[in-house]
Amino acid sequence: MSDDSPETNLIDLGDASPTNNLPVHWAHGDNVDTTNFDELQLDIEQSEGAQKAWKSFLEQAESEEDAGDAIFTALYDGLPTFQPMFVTPRAVSSMNFLHGIHHLVMALHEPGRLRGLVETLAFHHLHLDVTTVRVGLFRNAILDLLALELGDEFEGAGYDGLARMFNYVGGAIIFIRTNYAERVDLLQESWLKANGKDNVVREADQDSSSERGSSSHSGGGGPSNSKSRWGFKKKRHGTSSEDSGSGDSQEKTRDFSAVPTNFRDMFIFNVAV
Repeated sequence: MSDDSPETNLIDLGDASPTNNLPVHWAHGDNVDTTNFDELQLDIEQSEGAQKAWKSFLEQAESEEDAGDAIFTALYDGLPTFQPMFVTPRAVSSMNFLHGIHHLVMALHEPGRLRGLVETLAFHHLHLDVTTVRVGLFRNAILDLLALELGDEFEGAGYDGLARMFNYVGGAIIFIRTNYAERVDLLQESWLKANGKDNVVREADQDSSSERGSSSHSGGGGPSNSKSRWGFKKKRHGTSSEDSGSGDSQEKTRDFSAVPTNFRDMFIFNVAV
């Protein structure tokens, strides 16, 4: 790992000297393509060299857990600014990183499959503020780790292959987030509107249930009836014998009367279910 402070790395990444034995052209974030998301075409030497280096790294570790923990440490301890992004337990994050990188490396010789994996990965990380600078920091942290563990064995085509892979993944995340942001926002807006209308329907139904309950009973029977209506599926197996008779017929009546008859109602019905 570099002896430079994280703050220095963040500010001077574009002009900093390569860390450890990093080639100059891989020490920056300017090789991250954020304007295209095509298949990554590597030379055979690069793909095979990268896979060989990765396998050597795994073989040197005592277990998968140790390898995953080494990756986690390189990212979490080496890049303090990344720490707020880690929201899962250390053991879970470690294995997620290990398995995620492993699947990507093993698909380097199949550009189509690699693109599919990267696309899925990108959609799972749309909530993160990924930048080319952060991609460079992430990439260099992993490359530093492998260089430290493998020494002279980790160089040449294999080194370039892994570096290009991390650039490809980072660029894809940025590309998809930029180009699909409007579609994602539209889905979220539709979801909120559907939930909002569904809540209005439920509140109106609860009010009508309260009115019916207050007219037939002299207590606060309305709210409890409303709760039982909207929670009947969860409590179906836990109801008492007194409710199982007339309650079933009432539920069936509600189900048939609530069948949607148009697209909008069907959408709201699916959200409610």
